Amino acid sequence: MKHRAILITILFSLIFSMISRAQQADLPVLKGPYLGQRPPGMTPEVFAPGIISVENAREFSGSFSPDGKEYYFFRLESGVGMMMVCRLTGDRWSTPQLASFDAGYMDREPHITRDGKRLFFCSNRPFPGSGEGGARRPTQVWLMEREGDAWGPPKHLGMGMFPSTSDQGNLFMGSRVLKLIDDRFVEVGLLEDDPAVPSNERLPRQHTLIAPDESYHVFDANENLYLSFRSKEGTWAKPVDLSKKMGLAGGWLPTLSPDRQYLFFAYRDDIYWVSAKIIEEAGPKD
Repeated sequence: MKHRAILITILFSLIFSMISRAQQADLPVLKGPYLGQRPPGMTPEVFAPGIISVENAREFSGSFSPDGKEYYFFRLESGVGMMMVCRLTGDRWSTPQLASFDAGYMDREPHITRDGKRLFFCSNRPFPGSGEGGARRPTQVWLMEREGDAWGPPKHLGMGMFPSTSDQGNLFMGSRVLKLIDDRFVEVGLLEDDPAVPSNERLPRQHTLIAPDESYHVFDANENLYLSFRSKEGTWAKPVDLSKKMGLAGGWLPTLSPDRQYLFFAYRDDIYWVSAKIIEEAGPKD
């Protein structure tokens, strides 16, 4: 069974490589920061249309490396999920290619820490004790550590989804605050609403993006994006409907650019981006 899965993965990679090379001739030369795309203002725009966000496919959950030279994202096309990557070499970006660590499973939701040393991602690939059968496996979090210009082998951490990290070394998934100790998750707290927030206005945090300094977090709930700032007491203020402020009927899976200048998120099967000033404008005026 294991050898068969490896052969299927190799065959899939070869087919995808042939298709990718055929498509590259039709794509423009990509130069400059953020794949050479014109930065958005306060109105959300599709990110890299025809390159990252393409027709007849679904893209979401992208992450740039801190130096801005790598961009990983998930693409679902014809029922096949793929972890993709674009790389800046010299002054030119490569077109999207299958990431080297993609194993032919649903590898998605990449997150690179701000020091560039770790890459977290989620997957339904087999993990220790899960067996090799065809039963549906719960989404698990995996970790790779930087080894020179490449990533080391994936290490299984445990069940979870959409990890996000802060500069303090905390890891956030949903409403949970965790530490990574001996390659295992240890829960150290929760994102608690301020007592002043009415109970009917408290929202479940599904996919949480924490600010590097933990001063705010963006999350999706009820198919919309919300923003909450930390109070002086350490609790979290009433969520602001960020999707409504952007004039959108939805939004999910938020991520932040390494320079904190742009907010990325998924909307209507594409990846969008917008100036992060929208976060500042929605924040406390004091």
